[in-house]
Amino acid sequence: MKELNKIEINSERLLKNEDLMTIKGGYGWAYCTNLQGPCGNWPVDECGMTAVEFCDRACPDWTSISCFDRE
Repeated sequence: MKELNKIEINSERLLKNEDLMTIKGGYGWAYCTNLQGPCGNWPVDECGMTAVEFCDRACPDWTSISCFDRE
């Protein structure tokens, strides 16, 4: 039987989660919450300033932003 070499993974060439989301086409939805609970959600291409701007308008006292990928 032929002996196989061990697989070596070059960690420098691995894609990061952010790179994978960019390839997929963006996050999809930003979800804002405040101390009382959820404030709203909005479609976004990236979880950055677009999500922050939405939460500033929809939920002025927001405490957290979560981004979810497209379904």
